[in-house]
Amino acid sequence: MQPYLQNLKDVVGKLLAQEPAETPMCYSLVDGNNVIRERDDGKYALRSSLILEADTCLPPDTRSQVIVVWPQRKWNKLGTTDAKMTPQELARLFDPLRQGTSVYFALVDSPKPSLKNEYTWLPNGKKKAQMWCRLPGMREADHLACELDDAILTALHCEFTLNNRCALVVSGDRRVIKTRKEMADLGGWVKAALEDDDSKFHVKTTFKKVTVGLPAPNAAALLRMNPLADEDEEQ
Repeated sequence: MQPYLQNLKDVVGKLLAQEPAETPMCYSLVDGNNVIRERDDGKYALRSSLILEADTCLPPDTRSQVIVVWPQRKWNKLGTTDAKMTPQELARLFDPLRQGTSVYFALVDSPKPSLKNEYTWLPNGKKKAQMWCRLPGMREADHLACELDDAILTALHCEFTLNNRCALVVSGDRRVIKTRKEMADLGGWVKAALEDDDSKFHVKTTFKKVTVGLPAPNAAALLRMNPLADEDEEQ
């Protein structure tokens, strides 16, 4: 399955068709760039407070199907000496949230855009450095242009909700779900970049299913005793 945004409806339809009969599922949509952290030893870890917060909102018996939105370039490191971690080991970190035997990764592949350092003000009043991006054809850089992955997460959230499913967003970024205007702006920039023959710009999303077996018993309780990653400042 390789959509960007256009055929996410078909992707979600396939996932819904795999649900147990007469048992609608919840879906945990994970903002991988925000939740997954790289440790000093090269392995990945999760921001434990975000996982535990999501855990409190899930049905205790059925949990959820986990879908992690993440850059393709980071995924490509898995199983190599750079990451020191396999896809299965990363998927296992989401045991506190999941049911069933698999985790899906929605992998966004696009070239790195032109970057510019700017600043933004957080809701807590703190000033934070922020990257702004410019896709081919854009006159000025904008932080929104850096967030192709957020557009995927937003579209998935909308599509699951349209199908009367519980869709829980797991992220420390309060603005990860984009507005209609933001989605339209980003979609216009992507369309213009794709139509620029000189730019060689591309973007696609590949869904990977990682089968890992049933989740570990009491995974959430174990996580409370052994947090997986330090917390970053509020976003």
